[in-house]
Amino acid sequence: MKATIIAAALSLSFLSASTAQDSVEIVFTNFFGAPVSLFWVDCNGNEAPYGSIPAGIHFVQPTYSGHTWNWRGAQISGQMIASAQPTQYITIQGATTTNTNNADIKVRAVTYVDSTTGRNVSIQMTGARTWAEYSPNGVFKFWEADRDEWSVYLYDWKRGISLQIDLYTNTIAYGAGDAQSGQNTEKFGAYPITSASN
Repeated sequence: MKATIIAAALSLSFLSASTAQDSVEIVFTNFFGAPVSLFWVDCNGNEAPYGSIPAGIHFVQPTYSGHTWNWRGAQISGQMIASAQPTQYITIQGATTTNTNNADIKVRAVTYVDSTTGRNVSIQMTGARTWAEYSPNGVFKFWEADRDEWSVYLYDWKRGISLQIDLYTNTIAYGAGDAQSGQNTEKFGAYPITSASN
C-alpha cells in the first residue's frame, strides 16, 4: 500500500497488478483509416485515456510488462497485455487487430541479389514480428506490419522505408511509406528473390 501511495505521489501512472515490471515499449500502428483512442487499464479495470492515434501513424508507447492497453474507434476495439519482450508491435486494421501468426504465408527468411551492388542480401525473421536485413550497407531492423496469402509487409519506421516480400511475383519491393497501407510516396526498387525458407 505504501509503494502505491509513493508511486501516485510521484505521478507514476503505470501501476499494475503484475509483479514483473520490465520496462518495454509498444509500437501501435493505425492502418484502420480513422483515429483510434488509446487507454491504459489500471489494476481495478479502470481506463485512463492516453490520447488518440491518427490514421496511418506509428505511435510508440512506453509501458511495463503485464500492463493492459485498450483502443477504440468507430466500429473497432481491441486490447493487449504487454509481455516482457522489449519492443512489441500492434497493427490496428479493419475490424480487428492483425494477428500475423494466423496468416496463410509461411516464410522466415529470403535472399535476393541487390542489382546495384551485385551482392547477396538476406532478410530474416528475428522475433515474433521483427525482421532484420543483412546487407553490405549494414543491418537494418524492420517490424512486420501485416501479411496475406502471398506477401509479408515490413516497415522500418525509423527510416520511413517499407519492404514487401512478394512470393507471388518472387520479388522484394522497396518504397517510402507503408507498403501495406498503400500509402507509398515513392517506389524505388524491386529485386528478384533467389531463395526463401520457412
